[in-house]
Amino acid sequence: MVLQTSLADLGDTLSSRPLAFAVFSGSSSSTEYPHSGMVGHDSVTARIFKGLWLMKKNGYEETTIMATDQRLKLLARNVNLDDPEEVKDFIAKQSWSPYFKNAVSYAYDKYVKANGLSWNITIYRTHHRLPKIPTTEQVNMIIAETRCLRNALAFSIIRDTGIRPIELHKLTLKHIDLEKGILYPSSAKMGEGR
Repeated sequence: MVLQTSLADLGDTLSSRPLAFAVFSGSSSSTEYPHSGMVGHDSVTARIFKGLWLMKKNGYEETTIMATDQRLKLLARNVNLDDPEEVKDFIAKQSWSPYFKNAVSYAYDKYVKANGLSWNITIYRTHHRLPKIPTTEQVNMIIAETRCLRNALAFSIIRDTGIRPIELHKLTLKHIDLEKGILYPSSAKMGEGR
């Protein structure tokens, strides 16, 4: 199941259309979400979309919305989304990292709030560890060995500026001051400038 259009392009046109039919494509059988407890695939999809649309209205980045969509669909394929205890039990039994369990729990929390359900979110204890940062020599070796000029340029910009890959992906000409040699990326973290 894939979004046919980005959420940014939806605008107000959905207010007069059934949500599930306007945005999603794919199989319309209930076999994709066998544990849904709802009639048909479109009911599950519409309820997931309701949470995503609420996130869009609250100003979440599209990448965050898309990740939430993927996590909710993962849950919907395995459990009834309208049974918070079943969802909580399913997440707890998975061999996922605590970070991913938290991410799935937060995604489900958006679904719960949008659809008028209630639950007590479980926060899994994460172990803070230092990130593995490659040395300058290792980064330079990666850049030198990259055959694709585009990727070599991307790695060089990230190395030289410290911007995140998603910020590099979103760069446009208006974010670049060629005279001063400065980049003005929009931040991936709640849109605050860096």
